[in-house]
Amino acid sequence: MPAVFSKTCQYAIQAVLYLAHENHGGSPVHVREISNVLGIPHHFLGKILQTLSRYGIVSSQKGMRGGFYLSRDPQRVTILDVVAAIEGPAFFTECFLGFPGCGDSLPCSMHEVWKGARERILEKLRSTSVVDLSRDMEGKLNLTSRPNSTTHSSRLPELQ
Repeated sequence: MPAVFSKTCQYAIQAVLYLAHENHGGSPVHVREISNVLGIPHHFLGKILQTLSRYGIVSSQKGMRGGFYLSRDPQRVTILDVVAAIEGPAFFTECFLGFPGCGDSLPCSMHEVWKGARERILEKLRSTSVVDLSRDMEGKLNLTSRPNSTTHSSRLPELQ
C-alpha cells in the first residue's frame, strides 16, 4: 500500500516521536544521535528539524551540548502539527488524483471517497498527541537513550 505521507513527513514524525519518547531529561539531542538511531541521513534530518523549528515544534541549541528538543509539552503537540509543518496546506485540500480545480462543485471520480477518508485521517491526526503515539508504540520502538546500545532497533516502524 502506498504511503499517505511523503518520506520527509514520515521522517519528521519519527524524529518527533523519538524526541518525545526519549525525553533526555529535557536536554537537547544531537541530530547525529537521532539520525543513527532512526537510520535517517543526518543532513536530510537536519533540514527536516530546521523546518519543524520554524513551526515551533522543536527548538535547537547550539554549542558543544547542542541539539534539538521539543519546544512544547509533547502532550500538546499533535501529529497534525507535524504533518501540517512538513506537507503544507495543500495536503489537506488537493485532489487525490492531482486534478487542478477538483472540488465540491466540480469533483473528479475519487473526490467523495478521498474527501471522506481525508476527514477521518485529519480527525485522527488532530486528536493524537506525540505522547499518545509514542506511548502506543512503546513495545515496537524498543529504543534506549543510548544510540550505541545493542538493544534498540535501527529504525522506527514507518507509519501507515
